Amino acid sequence: MASSGRTYFVMANLDELNTLAISLRSEEDRASAFGGLISGCNALRCATTEPDAFKRAWEVGVTWRAKAEEDRAKASKAGHASVAARKKKHGSAQPGRTTFEQPSNDD
Repeated sequence: MASSGRTYFVMANLDELNTLAISLRSEEDRASAFGGLISGCNALRCATTEPDAFKRAWEVGVTWRAKAEEDRAKASKAGHASVAARKKKHGSAQPGRTTFEQPSNDD
């Protein structure tokens, strides 16, 4: 299965998340921060009119997404290098894969 070519997961840094959570006092701030975190993780824009809790959480989400994209790019590069090495060595990226002939209709 080929990679989808998009970031579909991020790894949460619990220290950053705890620091953010401790700073949120009201339910309104917590709700706003949750929206900011989701917006940041999805690379959505942050309007200057958003509440402070939203902006701080958005920055955390953006950081997490950037790290996820960096990790995905490294993994992709390593995967491409592995494919190239197998092709060079074996003439195929999947040298052990067998192909199956279609059954004959000669009966």
